[in-house]
Amino acid sequence: MHSQQAIGDLSTFSKLLNNLYQGAEETDPWQSFLAQLQALLALQFATLMLRPPSLNDSGLLFNAGGNAPATLLEDSRNIYTENYFTLDPLIDLPFGEVVTLGDLIPQQRLVESDYYRLFLQPLEIGYIAGMDLQDNQGKRFSLRLTRSPEQADFNDREKAFITLLAPHLQRAVSQALRHHQLNSERQVYAESMSKRAIGIVNLNKHGQILHLNGSAKKLLAAKDGIHQVHRHLQLKNSELNHRLKGYIDEALNTRNTSTRLPINAIAIPRPSGKPDYEMVIKPLFIDRNIEAESTPRVMIFIQDPEQNMEVSVRLFMHLYGLTLSEATLAIILAEGKTMDEAAADLGITKNTARAHLRAIFAKTGVTQQSMLVSMVLKSLASVS
Repeated sequence: MHSQQAIGDLSTFSKLLNNLYQGAEETDPWQSFLAQLQALLALQFATLMLRPPSLNDSGLLFNAGGNAPATLLEDSRNIYTENYFTLDPLIDLPFGEVVTLGDLIPQQRLVESDYYRLFLQPLEIGYIAGMDLQDNQGKRFSLRLTRSPEQADFNDREKAFITLLAPHLQRAVSQALRHHQLNSERQVYAESMSKRAIGIVNLNKHGQILHLNGSAKKLLAAKDGIHQVHRHLQLKNSELNHRLKGYIDEALNTRNTSTRLPINAIAIPRPSGKPDYEMVIKPLFIDRNIEAESTPRVMIFIQDPEQNMEVSVRLFMHLYGLTLSEATLAIILAEGKTMDEAAADLGITKNTARAHLRAIFAKTGVTQQSMLVSMVLKSLASVS
C-alpha cells in the first residue's frame, strides 16, 4: 500500500509535523495537517475534536474529507454533533493510546447496532481509529480517523505511526491554546490601557525605545515636559531627566535573581501648566540566555491624571480600602494641590479634609504627604 511506504519517509513526517505546528495559524485551523494525514493514511475523514461535543455543547471540530465544513463550530449542522456523538463508543480513551472500533466491538455486534445503522452506514464508514490527549490545562481533545468498509482496518504499523504523533499533537494544541489565551489577555490589557489613557513605553537593554503604544505616541508628540530624542526619553526638567536616567540604569542592571524588583516613580511637571504626568519605571524579568535585541527590558507607564481621575480613584480605593472621599483626596494631593485647594475641590471644610488625610495615613501606613504622593504614583505599577 502507498501509505505503508509513505509513513516511513522522514521527509514526509517532517512536513506533517510542520503542518501540525503551523496549523493554528491557518484560516481553517489544522486543515493542512489533517488533509496530509488523510492522504497519507488513505482516510475518509481526519478530524481533530478540540472540544468534544456534549449534550449542551456541539463542540469545536476541525475536519478534512467528505463534504463537511473544514471547521465545525457551534452553529455548524452536521450529523455527528447533532445526534450521534451520544452513541459513539470511542469516548474517554486512555490518553495517548490509539484505539480502533474493532478493539471495542466485534464486527457482527457493530453492524447490528443503532450506531452503525444510523451513523456509520449512511456515511459509508467501516473503520474508525481514535486517540485522546490532554492540553496544557488538562482538558481532553481527540483525533478521529475513518475508512470505508471496502478498505482495511488500521494495522499495527499505522497505529504506531499515529502514536508517534501524540506528543507533537499535544504540544502543538497546547501551544496554540496558550498563544490564543495570551493574545486575548494582551488585547484586554491593551484596551484597558487605552481607556485609561496610559502611555506605555518599552525599552531595550540599551535603554532605547522599542515600542510605544498609541497613548505614549500622542503624549510624546505633545512635548509637554517629555519627548523623544534619538530613541531615548527626554524630560524638559534637567534634574528630573538625570533622575530618570538613573532609574532606567537601575532597572537595566537588575538581576533576575532579585526577590523584589525596583519600581520607581516620577512626577513630571508640564510647561502647559496642566497636572503633572505620573511616570512609573519598572524592570522586566528576562532570561538573558535567550535575550534578543528586540527583547524589552524596561516598561515605563506614563499617565495623565487629568484624563484618568475616575479610574485612578477606583484603583486606589481597591488597593488600600479607602472611601471615595479619601481616595479622591489622595489623588488630588498627588497632583500637587494644597489641602485648602483639595478641600475646595471636594466641597468640604479643611478640618474634614485633615480627618480624611489621617484616615488615609492609617490605612496606607504612610506618615507624610510626600510619601503619599509617591505611593499614589507607584500604585500605577499594579496594572502591569
